[in-house]
Amino acid sequence: MRRPKIGIAIASYNNKSLLMKCLKSVYNSTYKNIFVVVLDDNSTDGSTDMIKNNFPSVFLIYGSGNYWWTRGTNEAIKQCLSHNCKYILVLNPDVIVPPNGIETLYNTAIIYPDSIIAPVVVSFSNPELIWWAGSTWKKLLDLLPIWSSTYLYKSGTKVDCLPSQIFKTSEAHGRSVLVPNYIFQKIGLYNQEMFPHYGADTDFSFKSRKAGFSILINPSIRVLLHTKNTGSFMGKDSLSFKNYVNLLTNRKNGEILLVWWKLLRNHLPFYGILPTYIFIILLNTIRFWFPRQFKH
Repeated sequence: MRRPKIGIAIASYNNKSLLMKCLKSVYNSTYKNIFVVVLDDNSTDGSTDMIKNNFPSVFLIYGSGNYWWTRGTNEAIKQCLSHNCKYILVLNPDVIVPPNGIETLYNTAIIYPDSIIAPVVVSFSNPELIWWAGSTWKKLLDLLPIWSSTYLYKSGTKVDCLPSQIFKTSEAHGRSVLVPNYIFQKIGLYNQEMFPHYGADTDFSFKSRKAGFSILINPSIRVLLHTKNTGSFMGKDSLSFKNYVNLLTNRKNGEILLVWWKLLRNHLPFYGILPTYIFIILLNTIRFWFPRQFKH
């Protein structure tokens, strides 16, 4: 029996070299019934020619240059849904998927229906160390109206410390996350109006869990991330007031003042919004200025 079609939804802008590696990894997958969609947001680095010359089966969509991550990803997802894909793999162009990654994600989704399945993320430069392996969103203390997201495993922890069994996370991001099509059909796509670049994946995660769906991590799947391409990477001079302001206000680098206010307003009771907001901004400020004490 032929396995269901899995759509691969990628939004990209000026990521030619990384996108080529990403697509190679996708087409090297042991899972062959895939439909790959790339939304290229008016790149100027030759990305579209690279795709046409090397990956002619990719369904290529053109953006105007103002789509950002959320609208670009949504447009790719729409094409996957219209082509009857039963699952959608939301994938960023700076991620490399292992050959058995998609197949293992699918097999996990079969065992755990009504679930979003995510892998562990490791750095391309140091794949023995965790970059991201889940988080939990909860109150700090029962009587304190402050919620916080805490990493289940700190960045830099050895992957050998991970459990062998599948475990829950409060959120999942765009780094090879498998979503059944009916979840999008029930709760909608990512909120591109409210969260054009950052925050849409967290918002979608919260909405998914509220709708009764689980978000699970299979620790046997480890995707490689080119961490220097992420918006949180600011280079050697990252400890500068300019970069701190960018973290707070710039869409490419996090825009945390606006993003977190909208997230909390959408997902917390009214009495927890302001104290949680103040706490999170202070926490991100400390993490920025003292990165050695607060890794990723």
